Amino acid sequence: MLVLVGLGLFCLALYLLASSGALDDLLTDLLALVVGNSTAANGTETNGKLANATAQLAAKVADISDTFIQLVPDELTELSASANAENPELYAVAGWATLVVSVIYLIALCLARKKIGVAVALIKEASGVLRDRPLSLLFPFVVLSIQIPLCTFLVVGLLFLGTAQLELAHFTSTDALTAHFSFLEALGALNTTLAAAEEGPWVQYVAYLYFCLGMLWMLFTAQNIGWTALSGSCSDWYFFRRDPQQSTSFPLCASLYRVLRYHLGTILFGSFIMAAIRLCRIVLEIVDRQTKKLQESNNLAKLTIKCVKCCLWCFEKTVKFITDYCYIYVAMQGSSFCKSCWATFQLIMGQPAQLALNTFVRLVLGLIQTLGITCACAWLTHTWLTREGKSEPIYATAVAAVAAYVIASSFALVFSCVLDTLFVCCVRDKAEYKAAFMSDRLHLAFGFDKSDRKEQKAAKKDAKKQAAADSEGGAGGGEGEEEGAADEG
Repeated sequence: MLVLVGLGLFCLALYLLASSGALDDLLTDLLALVVGNSTAANGTETNGKLANATAQLAAKVADISDTFIQLVPDELTELSASANAENPELYAVAGWATLVVSVIYLIALCLARKKIGVAVALIKEASGVLRDRPLSLLFPFVVLSIQIPLCTFLVVGLLFLGTAQLELAHFTSTDALTAHFSFLEALGALNTTLAAAEEGPWVQYVAYLYFCLGMLWMLFTAQNIGWTALSGSCSDWYFFRRDPQQSTSFPLCASLYRVLRYHLGTILFGSFIMAAIRLCRIVLEIVDRQTKKLQESNNLAKLTIKCVKCCLWCFEKTVKFITDYCYIYVAMQGSSFCKSCWATFQLIMGQPAQLALNTFVRLVLGLIQTLGITCACAWLTHTWLTREGKSEPIYATAVAAVAAYVIASSFALVFSCVLDTLFVCCVRDKAEYKAAFMSDRLHLAFGFDKSDRKEQKAAKKDAKKQAAADSEGGAGGGEGEEEGAADEG
């Protein structure tokens, strides 16, 4: 798939260059250069033949370029032709930039072939984890069943807050207007409400912010509990899969219990950070919508808001990336939030290339899973309903597409969690235990020799035999002592 991504970038570059006409000009210039050098070397007798050959080759190049463009769907070709007619230089610049990116990408693949081998081994190992523990694939639906009522409550709460007239007296005074008030008491409460209304709507805005922060906090907490529980189950599989005493019938439930028993405060702290950042983005989006007229007349204000939105988006993605690995360390080592973040930072600084490649592979696999399954289910639904003669099949197709996307994205989330957890476990195993818990596939992918692996296995067998011999000898000695004591008696 990584190679196909590179070939896709290369084909896109050729398409952009062919659409702008730069590809034809480039090949014509190269042919003219070759013809000029050949003419200078052979004299003027072959000038006519070379010119004819050049013209024929240029015509074939143009035909190939037209054929390449015709392979693209008609709608995209028409859109590309209209855009190219308005600004052909932009297509040429985009084509050259894409060509440079594709070349750099293919070179990077060649240089990172060993790290790609590690990523492939991790993917195969992650598939083994899901094969041994298939119920992990259903766990995101448990988290989703918790988040859906929370989202519903968030929408309903915002609707109620929008219809409520909140003032500062509602939070500072104990007097409330009830049906048992007399006329004078009701009039006094009404005057108090009218006086408070002159203070402005800031109390309403604070209530909105408080309610949104609390709901976002709960949503992120439910999501992070699920992520940490999956990470704990995967790390237990990695380190204790060969130990029958540590095996349980429901490893995911045991991991969830540990998370709720020991790590809930850590998850709440990290979830609050994510909720605060997301709330800042929501507030900035509201400010952006409310200042559209100002941005139309002031380019500086428009540029400032766009830059701040971009920075906040990047900051949220960075914090999300760090906290995801942080929760893996929390589930694996039981450390605090700050220590886990520091361990994540050391991981990023120590394995930057491998971590970036794993993230890119995870992104590619996630896109393949979500987009491929969603499109396939939508196409099958629409085809079957059309063949059955059902009216308005587009609505059922949309519902099937949404359901397929939710299910596929949940499976992709589980696979991403298992993949990241295995990588962190391998790094820790390699640094602290000399790869004692790695499988043979991971042992070879990380560059260890087969002889080292054989020596480790032989040492383990000798240790087991020695332990068994010691236990038998101890048992025999005990029996002899008992017999001796019986004789003496």
